Amino acid sequence: MKKMKLETKRLIIIRGCPAVGKSTLARELVKNLKGKIALLIVDEFKWIMTAHDERDKKDFEISFKNYMFALENYLRAGYTVITEDIWVEYSEDKSIDIEKAISLGKKYGARIDLVLLKAKWGTIKARNSIRRRVVPIKDLKELYKRIYDKELNNEKVILVDGKSTKKIVNEALRELK
Repeated sequence: MKKMKLETKRLIIIRGCPAVGKSTLARELVKNLKGKIALLIVDEFKWIMTAHDERDKKDFEISFKNYMFALENYLRAGYTVITEDIWVEYSEDKSIDIEKAISLGKKYGARIDLVLLKAKWGTIKARNSIRRRVVPIKDLKELYKRIYDKELNNEKVILVDGKSTKKIVNEALRELK
């Protein structure tokens, strides 16, 4: 497949429930787009860069500050940034806030593309059970409800149930044109 060139600098934010395929889509988009592209996965800041086992709220605050610092540096330098797992009021801790990322995108003149990957509960539950980092079912149910109860203005919704990765990527690429 020929790589697609985006005409303008973009901030592409992919969100959805754990196990819906956000990271997979983000990585596949990088492979299918041309130009200066940065991939920022929030989980890598939360779980990999903060490497000790007993993380607390302060660790997550530091992780998000580092994420925001990286996001701003890439946007300032003119990159298209693909990111995922930005929260929309999913918890009492609003330190991981999609509005902060959107504001940075606007500050640096990026076109903002919001993508919501959506799946039925059965799909999420099945995918979660085979993940490297399994989310406890009780927590997953709560996240599922919170995430899918709120859609954002101008958000492109992609249903993933029963679709191949290739089909989801092609649908996302069509939405990003």
